[in-house]
Amino acid sequence: MRRRLSLDLKLAPFHLLASEGHVYFNRDHVWHMETLSKLCAAESRLLLATRHLKVDLVDKRESSPSDRVVDGAYRTGRGRNGG
Repeated sequence: MRRRLSLDLKLAPFHLLASEGHVYFNRDHVWHMETLSKLCAAESRLLLATRHLKVDLVDKRESSPSDRVVDGAYRTGRGRNGG
């Protein structure tokens, strides 16, 4: 009788290097994150979509809310280990 090993392990990719016949060095980071989110949704047993937020760091109106998101994530422990 074979036993299956059950691991609570998921991969959270953040950059897609290549697929059959293609490389993606010319794509921006948002494209990578959005594409990988779709891939993760299709294989959710192994892959976990990485949360991401696009922010213009020059515009203080945009960077202020992102600071609160990051601060809140680390205060609650959700900033570590993909949590």
